[in-house]
Amino acid sequence: YISMKIRKKSITLHINVKWEIIFLSGYFAAWILYGISFALLLTSFSFSIGLKNAVQSFSTSYIAGLLTIFVPGGVGVREGILTVLLKDLSIPGYAASLLSIVQRIWISISEILLGIFSLLWFGKKELY
Repeated sequence: YISMKIRKKSITLHINVKWEIIFLSGYFAAWILYGISFALLLTSFSFSIGLKNAVQSFSTSYIAGLLTIFVPGGVGVREGILTVLLKDLSIPGYAASLLSIVQRIWISISEILLGIFSLLWFGKKELY
C-alpha cells in the first residue's frame, strides 16, 4: 500500500498454494524448534515447565513483542510478558527475569549469526 502511494505503482506477488503450504509449514516448524530450544535453555538452568508450556510462553511473549509497534523490537515487552508467564508456571521471579534476559540475548545472537550467514550465502543476488 505504501509503495503504491509513493511510487504510484502496484506490486503484484505471484505465490501459489504449494509455496504457501511450504512457507507455513516452515514457520510452524521454526516456532516449534524455538520452543524446544527454549525448553532446553530452561533445563540448563534446572527448570522444567514442559515442552507445551515452553513453546506457548516463548511464542506468546515473542509475538506480543512484535505486535508492540511503539517499542523497537519489543524490547522490554517480550521480557516482561515472558517473566510473568514463567512466574505463573512456578519459576521464581528472579529466575524468570534472568531467563527472559538470557533468551533475548540468545535469540539476538542467533538472528545476527543467521543474518551474516545469509549475506555470505546469498551475497548480492536477487532473492525474488
